[in-house]
Amino acid sequence: MNGRSLPASAPALIMVLALTGMLSGCSSLLDSDAPPLSEWWLEPVTPANPVDRGEQSLVLNLTVVPGLDSDRILNLGPQARLNHYAGAHWPEHLPEVLGSVLARSFEQGGWRSVRLGDRARGANECLLALETRSFYGRVNQENVTQRVEVRFDGTLDCGTVPQSVSARQEVSVMENRMGVIVAAFQTALGRSVEELTAAMAR
Repeated sequence: MNGRSLPASAPALIMVLALTGMLSGCSSLLDSDAPPLSEWWLEPVTPANPVDRGEQSLVLNLTVVPGLDSDRILNLGPQARLNHYAGAHWPEHLPEVLGSVLARSFEQGGWRSVRLGDRARGANECLLALETRSFYGRVNQENVTQRVEVRFDGTLDCGTVPQSVSARQEVSVMENRMGVIVAAFQTALGRSVEELTAAMAR
């Protein structure tokens, strides 16, 4: 050594250089291969054959089976494994998304008004209790989506004898891309609205 002492700032400088080296060596730990989060939208559907309900309003009580109450876009594998598409989300959890879309669709289908609730109130209201039993993509062993499945089952009660209503739709997915998969969900949902509207008109 030459006998000269280090300047007072040297320990801090050495620490900064050491941390810089550690961070550059660990940069792979800070990088992420996870896809960015993306939200996907579903539009309400105007039924092709709306039914004029006059002054009748509808109360929609929509539920989902266990496992489907998520904002993730889900898929189901061949061994009954429920999974989700990486980074792909609905704007809200599925009951809120479907409740809003179906309520607006039914309004366009001839009801005076549609509101979300748990029981009918008033002389001019009907109660549609609807359970979502399927709303997912079907994937094969290679995790390639083959189709989407949408299913609703429930009852319509207008003060007399409740009637059963249901809709079940499967739409093939021609390309394993998220935009194509969501478009298949939109098609299946639109067909379900048509099916439910026809069932409620009987």
